[in-house]
Amino acid sequence: MDTSGLQAAAETWQGVVYTETMPQSCSEEAADAIYQAVADQNLNRVVLAACSCCAVDQVCYSCTYQRVRCKDNLLGRHFDRGNPLFEFVNIREQCAWAYDDPAAATRVASSMVAAAVAKTRLSAAPTTDPPLLDR
Repeated sequence: MDTSGLQAAAETWQGVVYTETMPQSCSEEAADAIYQAVADQNLNRVVLAACSCCAVDQVCYSCTYQRVRCKDNLLGRHFDRGNPLFEFVNIREQCAWAYDDPAAATRVASSMVAAAVAKTRLSAAPTTDPPLLDR
C-alpha cells in the first residue's frame, strides 16, 4: 500500500490541516508525537489510520496487546493534554493485508480514511468539561 500517496491525497481534503506518516502508533513515543502535533497545530480532531480494529471507546475480541496499548497511550496517560476527538481506521488488516494489489489497497484505504475525516468533521467538537446533569 502506498502510504505516502495516501498522505498526499489526504492533505488535499476539506478539513485536513495536518498529516504525518509514522512507522507505528502504539508506542509511548508515538503518542507523545501525536499529542505534540495536536498542540502545535491546535487540533481538536485526529484521524489515525493504522491497525486498530474498533472504535476508540471499545476493546473487542480482536484487539491485540498493541492495539490496547495504543488506545491507552493516546487516551489514558495523555488525557490532561486536552481532549481531541480520535477516530481510528484499520488500514492494515482491511486494506494492506486484504488486497494483493497495492493500488487497490491504497484506493480502499483512501475511501476509508476520507469517510473517517468526514465523520470527524461533522462530529461535535470535543469538550474538556464533563457533561452536567440536571437532577
